[in-house]
Amino acid sequence: MFIAADPARGELGRERRFLAEWYRPEVTGATVDDVVGRLRRGAAEVAAVRLVMALSVPSDEVFYCLYAAESADDVLAASTCAGIPAERITADVDARIDG
Repeated sequence: MFIAADPARGELGRERRFLAEWYRPEVTGATVDDVVGRLRRGAAEVAAVRLVMALSVPSDEVFYCLYAAESADDVLAASTCAGIPAERITADVDARIDG
């Protein structure tokens, strides 16, 4: 678990990181920008959910997203609001991207 500042509340909020996965060609066949746009709109509908990053692997028909949220149920609710419910959600993951 990590602690992140929540500017909206003006305090430190507790967030956990979750990996959401999809294994469907209708998700992996779309552009990353299209899927991320939908998932961000879904996250905006659920309090305390933030999409951190997305990764598409079209050749394997898999799409991954890293979310910061309070619970896996919140991540599922956000992806469901986006119209593409996550097929698998793994709790307490971490990521690092070196550019």
